[in-house]
Amino acid sequence: MELAGDAGRDRRENMDCQQWEDVAMKHWTSPRLSLGAAHGRHAAYVGVIGLMGAGLLGGCAALKTVGLKEPTAKVKGVHLTSLSFEQLGLAVQVAVQNPNAVSLTLAGYDYELKLGDTPLLSGLQEQAVTVQCKSESLVEIPVTLRFAELFDRVQGLVHQDSTDLGLAANLWVDVPVLGRTKIPLKASHKVPVLKLPELSIEGVRAKMVSLTSAEIGLQVRVRNPNSLGFHIPQLSYALTLQDKVPANGVLQDLQLPAHGTANFTLPVTVDVVKVGQALFSALTSSQPLKYDLKADLKIGTGLDLLREASVHLSHRGQITP
Repeated sequence: MELAGDAGRDRRENMDCQQWEDVAMKHWTSPRLSLGAAHGRHAAYVGVIGLMGAGLLGGCAALKTVGLKEPTAKVKGVHLTSLSFEQLGLAVQVAVQNPNAVSLTLAGYDYELKLGDTPLLSGLQEQAVTVQCKSESLVEIPVTLRFAELFDRVQGLVHQDSTDLGLAANLWVDVPVLGRTKIPLKASHKVPVLKLPELSIEGVRAKMVSLTSAEIGLQVRVRNPNSLGFHIPQLSYALTLQDKVPANGVLQDLQLPAHGTANFTLPVTVDVVKVGQALFSALTSSQPLKYDLKADLKIGTGLDLLREASVHLSHRGQITP
């Protein structure tokens, strides 16, 4: 049974996969393409490829002879899969269309990521996926980006709320007769840039001073560099002054507005008997004080992918009462 010319192509397109493969087996394993001990589909593929390699059958002529079309691919969507203050995850969903009546194999892909005009990373991923005949298969290209690395690589990114991520990829599909075919793809997506809140001590104020003790308040500020406001249901802190005076406690129900600050006062009680007169005098006078402040925050964001986050912040320095 011969299928040639326009009539042959029309008949091939109307066949189901099994009919097409039955005809292809007979057509490709005819005496013109026989390779002795090779049998069946393997003989057909190798026979035609051998003719192509010998210069007797060009790529377009091969397509017409066996009725194959090049597969196509398109980006169907890009979506966030994970988000935290440390990193974000993306999935690029690609649809590979196989218009042929034989299955194809997606062997893998190479890719390059850019943030604006700045190259980030590139690589090669081997991923064997069968694309069934006359059908579409979905392939996901996963992407993970760490914010700390991005801030080091891309100047000024730390001051942005979002940025454009670009992906250029080549899918490698194994096609009978044609061999490995490259399908280029491009995609871009605006991704959020999350930054950790910043902790600092803005001042210290003496509330009550006696001969044996002093109560002082440290004025603390938490700054939010993000375009998203946060709710802080709990903030646990541990403070050390002059390496000798410890203080700790828990604050609750703080609001941290977008691109704004939250201010609060940490109470510290100093016992002169425990810390000594010299240190007590320093705490109650205008001498610089060393401090080391650590805080653990529970942050509510309202985002589907990041409903709540646990964040550790620290800050050390000197302050003058």
